[in-house]
Amino acid sequence: MNMDNLDAGAMVPVWLTAVSWVFVGLTLMCAVAILYDVYGRGYRQRTSVMSMVWPITALYLGPLALPAYYRWGRPQREKLQKEHGVVPEKSLPTDVAPHRP
Repeated sequence: MNMDNLDAGAMVPVWLTAVSWVFVGLTLMCAVAILYDVYGRGYRQRTSVMSMVWPITALYLGPLALPAYYRWGRPQREKLQKEHGVVPEKSLPTDVAPHRP
């Protein structure tokens, strides 16, 4: 079979292209939601690099990044703790991970 004459677009099923575009749209919406929470609502991270790590994580994890962000990224912020008056319980991975005082 001569691969030079094949159209690359003909090899990809239409349903896979549609699923890919839906996933790209979901990942962008998740990244925008996290960016809005960090910059729009003022829930800044302790370190500035983490303010960009969570939206970038959403670009490849998609909808799975939102629960991770709300569980591990958001509860560690001072603004949330001041609003609710209680420090949220940490899970095992975040409790054993090294962090600055």
